[in-house]
Amino acid sequence: MADTITDALVPEVMSRDEIVRVQIRELINEIGTKFLALAFAMYEVWENGYYIKYGHSNFKSYCEDEAGYGHAKSKGLIAIAAKVKTLNLNLEEVEEIGWVKMRMIINVLDNKNKKVLMRSAMEKSAPFLIADVRQYRSKPINKVDRNVTLKIHMTEDQSSIVMDSIEKAKSSIDSENTSNALEHIAYEWAMGSGQETTLPLKTAVAWVEKTYGVTLKVTKNKPKSTPGGLH
Repeated sequence: MADTITDALVPEVMSRDEIVRVQIRELINEIGTKFLALAFAMYEVWENGYYIKYGHSNFKSYCEDEAGYGHAKSKGLIAIAAKVKTLNLNLEEVEEIGWVKMRMIINVLDNKNKKVLMRSAMEKSAPFLIADVRQYRSKPINKVDRNVTLKIHMTEDQSSIVMDSIEKAKSSIDSENTSNALEHIAYEWAMGSGQETTLPLKTAVAWVEKTYGVTLKVTKNKPKSTPGGLH
């Protein structure tokens, strides 16, 4: 019970993580009109690890068990918030474009194309925007994407080791995609085994750029040094 009337009128001060926690619960019901506010709130929870304070072992658990919002959708919102911050995008334009079309362009949006692509997103409907997005996807000419199915027979003990490694890799790259986890494991081995590898340099560079969201410049070392290097 409060000691005085004044004490009774003073609200309990909430910590920043709890304020964001409440905001997300409210914003999820209004994502159609307030998706950017939700994106920034989700980004803050993810970046600062608030979900651990909320009693969850990982961000995925927080999304699905508490927020009631899919992990993939939440990561999409985080990607939008991160790109808005990085590229200093106009908030009003982002809101006007809407969350569906922002997710379509977010992976190819950069400082060079942001004006053109943002304008296209504001003026065009989603089906017509797809064509513009494809122009910025860096795919080798005349290369046909093909899926490869691998079937491996192993003992129960072998399977246990492999699946445990896959789960750890998923946690490391924050993804539930088994193929991405296996790719991560294979790449780490190829680059860190100390053995000669037939992995093409351009493939290694492309993987690092995609995984870490960076741009690498490949240069040759000076004579008498090991040829090839990533900078």
